[in-house]
Amino acid sequence: MLDIWRTVLRHDDVGVDDNFFDLGGDSVMAVQIAARARAAGLILAPSQLFEHQTIAGQARAAVEVPARPVVRPLSPWQRHRHSVLHKPWLVLLPLPQASTDQIHAALTVIVERHPVLRARLDDGWSFVQPRINLDETATGMDGLAEWADTVCRGPALWGARFVKGATETRLAIAAHPLLLDAPSLGFMAQALTDLLTQSHHDASRAEAPDDNYAQWLEAGGKTAARPLFRLQGDAVSDPPDLTAPVSTSLVAVHLLERAGALNACAEHIVLTAMAQLLVQWNGAQEIGIDLLTAERKSRALGQFTRLLMPTFSLPQGSMVAKVNAVRAAIEQVEGQGRDPAEPAGDVIMRWRRRDGTVEWLHDAEPLPPRGYALALDALLLPDRLVLDWHFDPARLKRATVERFASRVQADLLAPAQTYPTASGREGLMAKISQRKG
Repeated sequence: MLDIWRTVLRHDDVGVDDNFFDLGGDSVMAVQIAARARAAGLILAPSQLFEHQTIAGQARAAVEVPARPVVRPLSPWQRHRHSVLHKPWLVLLPLPQASTDQIHAALTVIVERHPVLRARLDDGWSFVQPRINLDETATGMDGLAEWADTVCRGPALWGARFVKGATETRLAIAAHPLLLDAPSLGFMAQALTDLLTQSHHDASRAEAPDDNYAQWLEAGGKTAARPLFRLQGDAVSDPPDLTAPVSTSLVAVHLLERAGALNACAEHIVLTAMAQLLVQWNGAQEIGIDLLTAERKSRALGQFTRLLMPTFSLPQGSMVAKVNAVRAAIEQVEGQGRDPAEPAGDVIMRWRRRDGTVEWLHDAEPLPPRGYALALDALLLPDRLVLDWHFDPARLKRATVERFASRVQADLLAPAQTYPTASGREGLMAKISQRKG
């Protein structure tokens, strides 16, 4: 460590108890020290240089690089999609005013923090020594698609390059869809902006290594089976291709206002609206809606897409109680979900969300698994919520689906003040639940 400090700080007179910042150290140098330490066989995150500001402290904090990387299993969704020919994610991220060295240092911090960006895929995930895959600068958009394909066929599964436009330079990120989901790309854009605009002392507090994804892969899921939910009507053994969807959209502010009034997330609001109508449709208080989602409580990077099978039993009373019941039902089955190849119920919602700061050039998300009588594809954009209702014409009439879609949309468009806001004990419990999340 002493030799590494002397090389990076360009000081020969360095002692083991000297302070990193007193010697002129900064965030870029912290990244360089961490990289050189790893190359020498020691794991030392850049954030640890802020926590342990002397060589003596860092020597105690550093750990040896494992001789062989730990292999973690694929999630059920990744196993299901492993053999599919994948189109890569390709997005453009805005860049604050910063030098190339600062951007490279910020990316290094993000890679150090998120193990998935050091992952290699074989029969499972192994997390190796970090490498920043920052390729040469491109002028304009020509060749970006080919570059993304090449990157995602390589062992790193993701890469970055500068893209010079007429008025600004942005950062292109290409990623294999088994490596990262859509929320991860939004989180990555925000982390990059935060690191480039905060002082290094402020940024260091948010740079602790994040192993949530590795833990999630190891933990498996709560996969307790439930009876497959069936809509009233005759089932078919071999459903034909889905018809053109019934499409509706609404201004996103309506949904977000409702979510704010009910202390809930937008995904749960849409699910509650569906569940209420399905209860009326089937004449039963308990119904099931399969849920394909990548939403999670943490901002960890990874591929968290999972197919959940919650059962909803909606209580009588306020909308707050119903939304809380939906949230609780999802939490009971949280984890990695079930294998999409297993038999499915009749109804599914796929929930997607797109970060407004990111320009999405390639969308790598597949459609929900086949075999559902009714499938809602819900996409929350910065300015609107798009609802595409797919259905099996051998089970459902288009007019029925149109009426169902219309009623869900009317419920979501109703002014937020028409619903009782969270108050009293319900409101307190809802707020506590949100804070825990």
